[in-house]
Amino acid sequence: MNSLNLQIHEFSREFIDIREKDGKLVSGGFGASEIAHETHPVPDKIKQAVNRGDLRINDSYPPLQQEFALLAKEIDEYAILAVATREHDDKNRPLIAYRYFWLEKPENNSNDDIDGIGTLILWWQDSKQPKFNFKNSNNHLQYNVDTCSKTEIYTLFQQNFGTIFTELIAELKLSPYVVVKDVNETNSYFKLHYLTLHLNREFQAPLSWAWNVDIIENPKQFTNIWVANKNTSVKITSEIKHQKSQEPKTTSIKDLEKFLNKQPKQEKANHASEENLKQLILNAINIEQTSHLSQIIFFLNEYLIHNYEKDNVIDTVKFNLGNYSYMPVKEAVIYRAILVLLGFDDLFKWTQWLNNELDSDEKELSFKIQSFLIELSINNQSHNAYNQLQSLIFHNYSNLLLQLSNISTDSKEYKFATWLLFESKSIWRYYFKRYTQNIVKTLINQDVNLFYPDNELYNLLITNISEYETSRPQPLKNLRKQYKTLSLLLQKLGNNSLSALFYQLSEGAVPKDVYQRADVQIIPLTRKQTVTLAIKLRTFISEYKLVIIALTCIFISITGISWKLATEYLPQWQQNSSKN
Repeated sequence: MNSLNLQIHEFSREFIDIREKDGKLVSGGFGASEIAHETHPVPDKIKQAVNRGDLRINDSYPPLQQEFALLAKEIDEYAILAVATREHDDKNRPLIAYRYFWLEKPENNSNDDIDGIGTLILWWQDSKQPKFNFKNSNNHLQYNVDTCSKTEIYTLFQQNFGTIFTELIAELKLSPYVVVKDVNETNSYFKLHYLTLHLNREFQAPLSWAWNVDIIENPKQFTNIWVANKNTSVKITSEIKHQKSQEPKTTSIKDLEKFLNKQPKQEKANHASEENLKQLILNAINIEQTSHLSQIIFFLNEYLIHNYEKDNVIDTVKFNLGNYSYMPVKEAVIYRAILVLLGFDDLFKWTQWLNNELDSDEKELSFKIQSFLIELSINNQSHNAYNQLQSLIFHNYSNLLLQLSNISTDSKEYKFATWLLFESKSIWRYYFKRYTQNIVKTLINQDVNLFYPDNELYNLLITNISEYETSRPQPLKNLRKQYKTLSLLLQKLGNNSLSALFYQLSEGAVPKDVYQRADVQIIPLTRKQTVTLAIKLRTFISEYKLVIIALTCIFISITGISWKLATEYLPQWQQNSSKN
């Protein structure tokens, strides 16, 4: 568990005219507000979600008596868990009561790995599953909680539910994925959360799920739904299919999953078409006509461009030998955003340009152009274009990481790059985790199909790993000190397997927390020992053994001479003193 301590807050659905009838508390009906009895002011984002019904079951289908339903969702920096139970009105008709628990992840901390929902459900379980009651009692709850990370929860669930998970993921066909409840299972919401974490790690699916429900207001917003019975499953699945058929194609997790393991067609690059691509990019500067961007996608669907010559694609007249200041700002923003995405401009230099030269609106335009190209490739079912864009993005990451490995983590350039990868609302933040996961898979399987053959970082790592294996059991003589920067970067991302590799290659050992969280060992790892006083003393003695021996001999010699002098002259001195 992380040492970070957070505060959990709660509120509940409002009821009116609460009184006792036939030995139990009942209500006269719903109050005017969905949010009441707050222990802390409720943020607007959570209020809006609750009022929209994002965490609501259909009022006609409450949980069974003595049962409960859970609905969980992460909304930016907030995580919320809704506990739904069956109550009754004064005419003995069923009502659904909600007790909501929520927390806020620190804004000034890079805590993408904090599992807000996992923290809530573990706290809720440890607190004996508090639910709504008409007495509005908080059951003397302890609201302080130590957070847990997504990596820790994922690892914990994998150890306990790995077999079940394998069976579930193999059946994944719809988004949301509907699981039918097994009456013999208890606390299966842990498994549901684990499944959702997996989809979040692999496909960036929203962390949003519903457990033990019949009919919910908006099933499409959930990544996973654990339904109460098979009939419910049929109803929800039918509703999802119906809703999907009524709306235009959009970017979705299902779409991304379809493309995940496909590769571009290995057609020969048509070098004569470089001029055509050059003109298409120039045409796309006119953002008022998005059809020009579509033409780029059609082109990428037909031609493999990774070996096109940069000088043949970039317009050196408009570009003026690398100086974008000769173009109008809006044109430069669009032009360079496309060039970077297609691999004809340097991602590292572009990131510095974004932060040094552009305002927030111009940055947003850059990101929107790149995102729109990705969405066009998905919505137009342009498989080759999408896969080629993803490979180009990965190639950009490779070059960026190599450049970051040679600069200080305190530098302005490093901070700009980490902003792009961890904080910006861009495709570069979105795909970075997938890229690093693919590096791990590729290094384990040594399968370059996930990347272009000229992926420099991958090829360099293969060489480094080979040298490491050859040097065993002796430690690597020439440690790659520059990888220390990348080990810290990957640790921040939460890819502890890759972070551990870079630590091992740069320092010869891996910090304890990274070592323990690494899912796989790409190469044999050595855990870094805690340096105690005893270890420091042994190291000192080992390094200065000859000096210590010499000093000891000198000390013994001086001691011996002193003793000899004392034994010879002390009696004589005492005798002379007595005479005087």
